Amino acid sequence: MSGSLTGKLLIASRSLRDPNFFRAVVLIIRDGEDGALGLVINRPSGNKAAQALQKHLKLPHPEQAVFYGGPVEPTALFLIHDAGGEESWEVMEGVYVGTSPQAYQSVVQTAKTGKDVAYRVYVGCAGWAPDQLESELFRNDWYVQDATREIVLTADPYKLWQDMLASALAAHRLLRHIVPNPELN
Repeated sequence: MSGSLTGKLLIASRSLRDPNFFRAVVLIIRDGEDGALGLVINRPSGNKAAQALQKHLKLPHPEQAVFYGGPVEPTALFLIHDAGGEESWEVMEGVYVGTSPQAYQSVVQTAKTGKDVAYRVYVGCAGWAPDQLESELFRNDWYVQDATREIVLTADPYKLWQDMLASALAAHRLLRHIVPNPELN
């Protein structure tokens, strides 16, 4: 695949059985010559943001779940948010990723100004060596879809895979619409 996948979504195909990515939707946050990095955006954990960061700072909406971002770097914390700031990098329009304490502090400061800030905390990430992701795409393990802020920060991550898979399959359908009873056509 030519071009960067940064800011794109990978939707696991039905045939992808790796338990780390079974029914996963992954936001690619960095893609380059040295490989790709992403976050599984549809796997909330049982932990809350307040628990994960209790000794460090108080984020707005502390009752939010911490998400499982993937099997790589299982102790690393990632923050996806829409607050912007120099401490984070933009992966797509209006969506930023930060990993430093300053990025978390920036989200807190933005929220204190009264701006409504959407964010998600992730533990771990997904990583691919150079050409590894391209090989998985060639095997049709993943569908690639455009991401939006609304998808990445969805209120219902549990339904995300089904919705995104339906969208991906519709985009790759040979026939535009199959009716249940062709005699009625």
